[in-house]
Amino acid sequence: MIIICYSFIEKENHALLIRRYLKVFSINFQNKILRYKIWSDAQLSILGRIMLFDIVKNKFNIIVNDNDIEFIKNNKPVFKDIKIHFNISHSLHISTCVVTKNGRIGVDIEKIGDNKFEDFAFCFTDKEKDKICESAEKSHLIVDIWTKKESLIKLLGEGLMIPLNKIETECGNDNLVIYNSQIFNIKKIHIANDYCCYICSEFPITNIYLKEFVPDIKN
Repeated sequence: MIIICYSFIEKENHALLIRRYLKVFSINFQNKILRYKIWSDAQLSILGRIMLFDIVKNKFNIIVNDNDIEFIKNNKPVFKDIKIHFNISHSLHISTCVVTKNGRIGVDIEKIGDNKFEDFAFCFTDKEKDKICESAEKSHLIVDIWTKKESLIKLLGEGLMIPLNKIETECGNDNLVIYNSQIFNIKKIHIANDYCCYICSEFPITNIYLKEFVPDIKN
């Protein structure tokens, strides 16, 4: 099973959310949250971590906290001794978290905007450039291809070490991407009309559980 949760930030609830949840995290993570100068950045980050702990508790019956997380190459967070894989992504007003026991997984979410091909041309393969040039909705397609690639990068945890134009999304199957001769599975996840979201995995993507997460700020 693949569990995906998402949550929308709300400015009017920010102080209550901080008061309710910040204390459950380590001092290091608390300091990270408090260093944010923009409330939305802080809330996106804290929601991602809250959703992760909530999913692992309610779907796998395991209680985890910050001490169970370590950072590996390129500062990618993973669980130390728990065979559960996760990834977190956020964009503008939405935070997302994906969790599974099946294997490594990545997620990326991006706001759809007025994107110019010239600004992103260096990211695309020749096949992708041809498709974009022929498309009547270039801005949407640019974000779609970008998000596919980013979901793979998030899975691998390689960050900017991977040239985006070395990832091929035009491989004859909308549910696959290719990098370094290896095939990865992808799937588009609808969360909001003005956002694009993809998950990427090393295994076939089936049995998806998708739910909006609403933080409990009453306690």
